[in-house]
Amino acid sequence: MQHRNRNVKMGMVVFILIESCYCFLITNRIPRKFIRRIRTLFTKFDSEKIAFVCTLTSRDYNATMTYLHFKALHIIFVVSWFAGLFYMPRLFVYHTEARDKSEAERQILFAQFTKMEKLLWNAIMTPACWLTIIFGSIMLYITPAWLDQDWMRLKLLFVVGLLAYHSFTRKILLELRRGIFRFSSFQLRLFNEIATIFLFSIVFLVVLKNTVDWLWGVLGLVIFAVLMMTAVRIVKRIREK
Repeated sequence: MQHRNRNVKMGMVVFILIESCYCFLITNRIPRKFIRRIRTLFTKFDSEKIAFVCTLTSRDYNATMTYLHFKALHIIFVVSWFAGLFYMPRLFVYHTEARDKSEAERQILFAQFTKMEKLLWNAIMTPACWLTIIFGSIMLYITPAWLDQDWMRLKLLFVVGLLAYHSFTRKILLELRRGIFRFSSFQLRLFNEIATIFLFSIVFLVVLKNTVDWLWGVLGLVIFAVLMMTAVRIVKRIREK
């Protein structure tokens, strides 16, 4: 009976999270009632310290949500989020370059890219971003000792930077939707590489759990990216001549 109650509680939490993300997808905001319900649930079960997600015995392993389950979900939505962060700036590049087409082609391409960008943002990037943060926060709640580690603090700093990058991507999206083109296609290609730097930094930190060793890998990536973009720009100028 105890395990059954724990599963019911877990089901309630997951259902509220899914319902909140669905409402955000439709209305671009999470109703306050869902926030209050989540806060009430976690306050009510705080005395148990969410023990039901940490139970890891051979008898009820398949029936109980564990830390590893949340970790798996966190990784899945991180991958989904970065897929959107990689693809959206590429759509911006194509959207911007469509200005060079004829009037008829330009109207068709603008409408198509606007539709693709809206769908990618609403159906993938926004839900994946929220679910990444939610499941990551649950992991930290279960194991707060991670917050005492320097590498975790640095990782969270990168996550804040990634959220800023995410928000700026939305700003560019809205500008393109209104027909405002502030950046050239080359600048947007450079902007696209920022997500790669965030990805390498966060993964190296999580795997190596060291605040120094990750720097060499990221530094090598930055140098490689600069050389590649320089080569692309040189080739482009040669072709234009």
